[in-house]
Amino acid sequence: MPYKWVTGTREVTKYRDVIKQDRLGYTEITVHRPKIIFFEFEGMRPNIPHWIFFGNTEVTKFCNTSYTLSDYTSAGRNSDIKEPGDKFVNATAFPTELGGPSNGGASNSLTSNSDGSLRGFFYLQSNSTTNFPTTVDGTSFSALDISTMNRQNALSYASTQFHGIGQYENWYEYTVEESKVFSESYRYQEYYSGESSDYRGPSTGGNDPSPTVTHVKRSGGGTDIKFNYGNETITHTYDNDGGFSVSDTSGGNWKKNDGGYWTRTFN
Repeated sequence: MPYKWVTGTREVTKYRDVIKQDRLGYTEITVHRPKIIFFEFEGMRPNIPHWIFFGNTEVTKFCNTSYTLSDYTSAGRNSDIKEPGDKFVNATAFPTELGGPSNGGASNSLTSNSDGSLRGFFYLQSNSTTNFPTTVDGTSFSALDISTMNRQNALSYASTQFHGIGQYENWYEYTVEESKVFSESYRYQEYYSGESSDYRGPSTGGNDPSPTVTHVKRSGGGTDIKFNYGNETITHTYDNDGGFSVSDTSGGNWKKNDGGYWTRTFN
């Protein structure tokens, strides 16, 4: 069956979903997160028991006095000392993995050094049962020689302020549809029946002259379609059942390609 190549361009629109975010601001964090703090109290009475308080809460069992300042400053940025995260959030005293509490737990005291000092690490716990609110003025961190937070009754006392603030950054996430228009080229074969002076015959390479096309009905049925290229002719013979054969009546160099089409290169 005769055919011709049809080519052209068309505009195509494609769509995609894009996730976007907008920052809505900040929300203050109302409680301290878990943290390990280095402390050092000086000027107290030497070699006597002391209890440690964070705010008004006795936290002696959350302290370990075997650590020095260099232990803290030399610790890695992502170490359990610098960034404990939630690793010890269920601990009820200074984390056992880091040495445990120096007072042995419970409400036992810590003894000041011979120079009247106390130093070490304090684990600031933060969970559903033990947590400490953040305040604008900070939270007192104290050592007293009595087991209650009563400065007037203490003979040895040292204190400082711990400040800590935190914020949540709030974001809003949403999805939008984006479109893009671009040109797309196409090419296809169009088959048709009947005579047509536009039909160019078999695929050719090089300089392909336009052929003269003639249809000849055969007496036995079917049709011969002849393509005359100057002094060369190629004939397509179509049978009644739709099959066809090709013959080169001029003895030229027409060849059948892998697609089943006959080709001839013109120089």
